[in-house]
Amino acid sequence: MAERIQVELVDDVDGSPANHTVTFALDGVTYEIDLNDAHAQQLRAVLNRYVKAARSPKPEPRT
Repeated sequence: MAERIQVELVDDVDGSPANHTVTFALDGVTYEIDLNDAHAQQLRAVLNRYVKAARSPKPEPRT
C-alpha cells in the first residue's frame, strides 16, 4: 500500500498558507514561526534596525 504524507505550512499569525519558517533568537531562546511572504517581510523589517546595530556573540572560551 502506498502512503503519501503532505506537510502544509500555515501562517502562525493569521492562518493563511505560509511560505517560510523563520528562526530567530531572543534572550537566549530560539524561536521558529511559519509565515507568509508579507508577514516574513514585516518581521524582517521590524528586526532590521536592531540586527544592523547588533554584533555577533563571542565564542565561549575553551577550558
